[in-house]
Amino acid sequence: MNSIEFKKIEDTDSEEFNEAWKIYEDSFSADEKRDFELHKECIKKKEFSFNAVFCNEKICGFISLWEFNDFIFMEHLAVKKELRNKGIGKEIVCKIKEKNEKMIILETLKPEDDISARRIAFYERNAFVINDFDYVQPSYGKGKESVPMKIMSYPEKIKSKKFEDIKKKIYSSVYGIKD
Repeated sequence: MNSIEFKKIEDTDSEEFNEAWKIYEDSFSADEKRDFELHKECIKKKEFSFNAVFCNEKICGFISLWEFNDFIFMEHLAVKKELRNKGIGKEIVCKIKEKNEKMIILETLKPEDDISARRIAFYERNAFVINDFDYVQPSYGKGKESVPMKIMSYPEKIKSKKFEDIKKKIYSSVYGIKD
């Protein structure tokens, strides 16, 4: 068992930010992440937190979260490549679930390859469920493609009306898409 702690990073010039940013860069495809300048803008928003995850006082991963009135959007979560499959991701997810009474939402690639299928299985083992609605992650900016995804939720599936409200909130706050 690891001793994990979260530390919100607000200084993009810090060593902690650079280390967490490297994990972010290494863990997601270009279309699944924002560029540095856009990320700096997000860090200024009160609902957003970019957190380094420390295991035994060393950065082992990161998690980025958006906290809204009625749900938490877990935008990105990754563990350093050399530390994967050691239970750290599970501990991070457990800690988020323990700290929040709100529903937790995340986007995941459709299970069309081994990596995306493994990501979904990881979240299912951690009590998240796939919702059946069509969902597309909007483009993260110029030169990036939108990505067909699935929405997963904890602790239960989302009803249709609630899904539309959640989607609208994510689209406007996270991706800057107004109606």
